[in-house]
Amino acid sequence: AGSRVERLAGLDALGPGASQARAARALLPDSVDDGWLDAQGFRAARGQALVLRSAAGAPAVVLVGLGPRARLDGEAWRLAGAALVQAAGTAPGPVALLLPAAPPGAPAEEVGRALAEGAALAAYRFDGYRSHPGARGVDRLLVVAPDKTEAVADGVRRGLVAARAVWFARDLVNTPPSDLPPRALADRVARHLAPRP
Repeated sequence: AGSRVERLAGLDALGPGASQARAARALLPDSVDDGWLDAQGFRAARGQALVLRSAAGAPAVVLVGLGPRARLDGEAWRLAGAALVQAAGTAPGPVALLLPAAPPGAPAEEVGRALAEGAALAAYRFDGYRSHPGARGVDRLLVVAPDKTEAVADGVRRGLVAARAVWFARDLVNTPPSDLPPRALADRVARHLAPRP
């Protein structure tokens, strides 16, 4: 399970001035009409996402809601990470998340952790018994942080540790008992928990 999380989580926190940050900012519209957003049903609620389709070949922009600023917290950021991955759907390839300067609602490390957990957990799939696994979707998430890059990156690393553990537990739960008898279960857990070189 860990390798799938790492693939998704080429979760990189990029510092200010990085070419990726400039490229991501260039994709953002100068403004979006509030009336049009209302007509689309986008209220910027927690976990809500709206995909703005771009010209053929250009990346789409996804607006992600965080809810009211006064109630913004780590959970809102976790839901935002999940909403982004879900909105990206099965389109393969990387997705960039552009954080505002000094992300509101939580310390930068908590924001990074919550985004990583939300994105990785939303990307979970158990394809072990499918004859034709579906499209994989997002394979890399770039978190573009204009400031507090190290704190965001530390949070991302911590979030991935939690996501790996959840993916592992989900894989165990989803494996039929006939394929994972007690001894095999114990061996798999021991291998998973063994220190890695």
